Amino acid sequence: MKKKTTYLLLILFVFFLVAAGSCEKDEEPQLPPITQTGEDTFGCIVDGEVWLPKAFDLFPLKLVVLERVNEKRIWTISTRQGPASNFYFSIYEDSLKTGKINLSVDVSSDIGIYHASQYFENSSFHWNLNSPGELVITRLDTLKNIISGTFWFDLHNSDNEKVEIRDGRFDLVIDQIQP
Repeated sequence: MKKKTTYLLLILFVFFLVAAGSCEKDEEPQLPPITQTGEDTFGCIVDGEVWLPKAFDLFPLKLVVLERVNEKRIWTISTRQGPASNFYFSIYEDSLKTGKINLSVDVSSDIGIYHASQYFENSSFHWNLNSPGELVITRLDTLKNIISGTFWFDLHNSDNEKVEIRDGRFDLVIDQIQP
């Protein structure tokens, strides 16, 4: 009987060792591939950390619209990471074109990121004319409702703290085009 109990305990011990060793580790988040087919992807590196949109309750994961604001038509690309963080571009319609957009000349609207997290306590960071950066639209197809591109730039808050945005890419479906 003692031999049977020892054998059973040994089998249970080996089982727990194997089970503990086979636990899957959480994979590090990866940026989506650069595509131009309307995959509905967005991602960038914010101060060395991968930033990807995440769904949360009733907040939309992303929104892409061409809307009329104060007699101007503005493209708005907005994504969020739950309630804590959102990333947005707002660019005048006539500034948005396929190819490299000179941010210091062509964009006269707003680009930024808002964080309420352990890294940026309720901070809002915006792009300004003194910041380096690049926005490249690789596809703008209003018939198939696809906008794709890459970006990088630095953003600053009112205290002149800097956030580096690198390796940005998006391949989004346009949700709405207002007349």
